[in-house]
Amino acid sequence: MINKLVKHLKCIALSILFFQASLTYASKITIGTGSTIQLGSSSLNSDSLEINNNGELLWGSGAHQILDFFNLNTGISSAQSSTISLSQDWHNEGSFDAGSGIVHFTDLQPLSHITGMTNFYELMATTAASKTIEFQELVQQNIEKNIVLTGFPGNLLTIKSSSSSKQAYLKLNLNATQTVDYVNVTNNHSVLQVIAPGPASAFNSIQGPNARGWFGTPLAFSIPTLNLYTLLILLLTIVLIANKYSKQNVNPAIS
Repeated sequence: MINKLVKHLKCIALSILFFQASLTYASKITIGTGSTIQLGSSSLNSDSLEINNNGELLWGSGAHQILDFFNLNTGISSAQSSTISLSQDWHNEGSFDAGSGIVHFTDLQPLSHITGMTNFYELMATTAASKTIEFQELVQQNIEKNIVLTGFPGNLLTIKSSSSSKQAYLKLNLNATQTVDYVNVTNNHSVLQVIAPGPASAFNSIQGPNARGWFGTPLAFSIPTLNLYTLLILLLTIVLIANKYSKQNVNPAIS
């Protein structure tokens, strides 16, 4: 009787360990209506992952493989120390805490879209089969620690904007590291640290049109805009200063 009980307990323990180590494949996972999922050291394998209605996902420390990630405007996601590998689209309009996690775009799909602003700790996109990463136009993605963008001889990694006439933005922290090789960049502006400083040929790459802050091209800085009221005050201030100095420089009349 005792032996049977011990065997039964061992089976339960093994089942718990297996669950902690890996989650089975799911075609789609939706987290919503106030639900919270903590993955711990588990691994997630899913076609599509959606967080909405104040749902919360804590990625834990595991390595995960998904097709698409949709964090809607009431979703909450924390990468913690996980590695999130996805092959297609990343959409973030909710709360995303980068932690010390890695987001890695893989080769399984030829085109990936990144929409909504995200603060990444480490962002990777690698291909050996010619992949395109399309960033949402006029939206800035922030990278805190490291960025890796690499293609392959004859199969470049293409970095482009979702618009053919408007750029997307990348902000790589000054202390962040970078690895760039075999890329083709169009309509993308780096706004803090130059990405791949030097001629494009030194990185086996192509600098397409409207690529600022890449390959030694000067950084792209946003130009501040003034409303009409502020502009009028500025012009009035300039006029008053000019009038003051003109009076000081008037020579007194000779009697």
